[in-house]
Amino acid sequence: MLFSQDFFELNLKFARRVAEVTGESFQQSLLEYTHLYLAFGLGRDFDPENPIWQDYLCQITKPTEPAGSTYRFYLERMAEQPKQQPDHSFGCFSYALWEENRVRLHFRSVRDEPGVLQKDKVPERIAELKAMFGHLRRIVPVTSAVIGGSWLYNIEAYRRLFPTNYLDSAQGGHNECQFISLWGQFLFYDGKVRQPMAEMFLERLKAQKTLQGLKYCFPYPVLRLQSSIKDFFTYYGVE
Repeated sequence: MLFSQDFFELNLKFARRVAEVTGESFQQSLLEYTHLYLAFGLGRDFDPENPIWQDYLCQITKPTEPAGSTYRFYLERMAEQPKQQPDHSFGCFSYALWEENRVRLHFRSVRDEPGVLQKDKVPERIAELKAMFGHLRRIVPVTSAVIGGSWLYNIEAYRRLFPTNYLDSAQGGHNECQFISLWGQFLFYDGKVRQPMAEMFLERLKAQKTLQGLKYCFPYPVLRLQSSIKDFFTYYGVE
């Protein structure tokens, strides 16, 4: 999925409002409170001196249309990077193995089609999760923990796919403004922006006078979850 120009414009407007409220530079707000650094494929170190990041900052200081310049820079970056499928993917789900026997869940619509979380798609999503945890049953210790983090855990269409113990562990995340786990709530499956939600978000920003208030303008918070992998084996009937 490629992000749309409107998505970058939304990020830029938020960063500009953060800069206005906090007094920090717009450049610093772009680094700390947008998804741009990761969208450009620059890794997770968020190094302000990264030469590619610095090149981007130089490019947007001049034009009158920073969203257009950001979008073009993004497309150039994407053209330079090999297309990769997520490792260990099972339909819409994939996982990463983290230290201390932790399994990190990921979700994305890989079929470029709407409605992958609709009720009639539940059996298909459950089958993907059962296949993934059947695979994990063979390669990780039963003492492993499953962790997740996304705005999606706020909505029933996603929650109904997971065991109760996992859902009951949900807690609000912190410092999420650089990640798609937060910004993804504004996106359709094809990278276009959900305009009504984006407009509501921008309208809320106008009234806020603190950084914490700005963060609360996102319609959904990121929820962080963790429970034993045994809960998943039982829930999906994995032997």
